[in-house]
Amino acid sequence: DYIDNFYRLYLQAHQGASTAESVCVLTYNVWHDKIYNDSSDETEKYLKNTSDFNDAVQNIYADTEIKKNLSDIEDTQSSIRQIMQELQSCPDEMNKCYDAAVELSTAFNSLAELALTPTGTLTSYNSSEQSKVDAYLTAEQTLSMLIPSKKDRPYFDDETKEIVECKNRRRFATCTEKTCHPAGLFFPPR
Repeated sequence: DYIDNFYRLYLQAHQGASTAESVCVLTYNVWHDKIYNDSSDETEKYLKNTSDFNDAVQNIYADTEIKKNLSDIEDTQSSIRQIMQELQSCPDEMNKCYDAAVELSTAFNSLAELALTPTGTLTSYNSSEQSKVDAYLTAEQTLSMLIPSKKDRPYFDDETKEIVECKNRRRFATCTEKTCHPAGLFFPPR
């Protein structure tokens, strides 16, 4: 179901972006603290026995927990690619939602790549991280507004000749009630 895929994309990208952002923030903090001879509880373990910020940043990417986070980010990228392939043939009425999904996927991948491979100067890295997070949040908000809701659809009951909510909470023609039909899609025989 396309709506389910849009929701899956949204949720997986959100979780992946959160992980990517936390890696980026940690990278910035360690990088900053090494350059300015500062430290915090968060950065101290990465700064020990380092001669410069490159060593400190390398310590981040050698950390077991960070390696797991990076692996999770890569898994999310792969999952999002798969979902986007499944969404390519979505119905025309979902084109705006698909376009928003493409924007979200692009913004997520941009943020993910920054987390996976930090580059630039401290200032450019920080600026890049902020702009990528902003782009991601804008794309996420846009998609969240466009995903069709999965509200229960009313059904036409052949026996009472009324539009009612299906007791089985099924969508479309998959209802198991003996006489339920989606309202407006199928009409009862006369």
